[in-house]
Amino acid sequence: MKTLSLIFLLIISNPTTLSQWGSPRAVDTAAVFSSTGRVPIGIGVGQQGELAIVPWRVDTLVCYFSTDNGRTFTRSVIDHGWNFYYSGENIGPVEGVGFDHLSNIFVLWRKYAYDELVGWYSFRISKSADGGRTFFPYWATRYFGGTSTSSLLKAALFIDAKNRIHCVWDSVDYSGYKYVYTELSASDSSIEMQTRLPTVAASGFPASMDVYTELNVVHAALSARKPREARSALYYFRSADSGRTFSLTLAVDTLNARNPRLLRRAAGGFLLVHTSGSLAPGASYNDTAIVARSVMDSSVSQPLLLAEQAGYASNPIDAQKHDSTIYIAYTRFQPVYGVSFYQTNEFGGTPLDSLFLPGHHSPALAIDSLGGKYLVSVFQNRIYLSTKDIVLDVEQNREGIPNAFHLDQNYPNPFNPTTTIEFALPTSSHATLKVFDLLGREVATLVDENLPVGVHKAEWNAKDHASGVYLYRLQAADFVGTKKLLLLR
Repeated sequence: MKTLSLIFLLIISNPTTLSQWGSPRAVDTAAVFSSTGRVPIGIGVGQQGELAIVPWRVDTLVCYFSTDNGRTFTRSVIDHGWNFYYSGENIGPVEGVGFDHLSNIFVLWRKYAYDELVGWYSFRISKSADGGRTFFPYWATRYFGGTSTSSLLKAALFIDAKNRIHCVWDSVDYSGYKYVYTELSASDSSIEMQTRLPTVAASGFPASMDVYTELNVVHAALSARKPREARSALYYFRSADSGRTFSLTLAVDTLNARNPRLLRRAAGGFLLVHTSGSLAPGASYNDTAIVARSVMDSSVSQPLLLAEQAGYASNPIDAQKHDSTIYIAYTRFQPVYGVSFYQTNEFGGTPLDSLFLPGHHSPALAIDSLGGKYLVSVFQNRIYLSTKDIVLDVEQNREGIPNAFHLDQNYPNPFNPTTTIEFALPTSSHATLKVFDLLGREVATLVDENLPVGVHKAEWNAKDHASGVYLYRLQAADFVGTKKLLLLR
């Protein structure tokens, strides 16, 4: 029997959004490998604010998972390797972390294996369907014929609204280096599309890659070393037929262009954000600028200056976008070494907000659906998390009315056999709250009616159901929220 009750909050509590950056908090006391000063860290945020952080630890790939905005973490091992000079396996860099619309976690990473005569590596995707507790192998490709561990970030992952996984990566299974686009199903790991990108005049492995899709258009960007030159150029590829064929649309070859990031524009098209040689008059070769180019179809604007810094910035930048605001984090070398973060709008101009973490490096940045910022960095071989504008619970205005739709995590969780689910409606709406198994079959309807403004809660009695992970989904007006719950007998 279901129970539905309405709660009106008639008083104002303290503000629940962090308006300033909090002090960096150590995620774990375990050390990460950072002898090179460049530690690829994957970070992803789910639709309901779930946070996953995956660092490169050489011998072990670990995921730190949080359901409370990074206040507490659980730790799980994705895979093991071992570092041996002539033979054995070695965990490679983390290439990307993403959530699908069912809050499953996908991690794109690399594993190397060596013997005395030949080396090989594979790109691998691991998946967690139980809230980061365990991971299992999902997809892998293997290539023989040698490899290199000296360059980082040679692949990218993107999960679209239709629950398809898009990857770009480098391949050594042919003479010369090739770049490949692969589309996989998030439900069964089957390859739905695989295409080789047009060959570009580049040598060595690419320095970085990025990919994203909109409707049937796929965008891919990579930077790669110019032949016989100690600098990189940036290339942008576009597919208008869902990844079947790609054309080389743009080549940027201005003073070491690299570190591409593809960000949607509010007005359509996208922004191509990358590092470049400094735009300042009289700047030296090693001075670096961060610029953005507006791209519509195959046309591209002149570079728009987002940030200027003195000193060489070879570490990959991370750039994210929420509404019309761009957020950028990168490792700065001069005048003081550390991680810089700031935000600006699509048109550049003076930064609106900034943060500097002295001595930190290797930043990774994520923005949740409500605009909360999560910045991960490495300091003294430890992972640190800084947060800003994180919504910790549902805010109420003076009349006790929620300011936004919100679906809470059920409590208790795990549970046996009853649990309670709370949700908030800022407007009167027809709401449905349903429970599904992991195959997508509906097992219970808890709410299906018109409800007034306020915070509501429903109870599910699962005495007739088997132990396992279930999904519950709230639909109200244009809002759709999904979370997981765990029934343990």
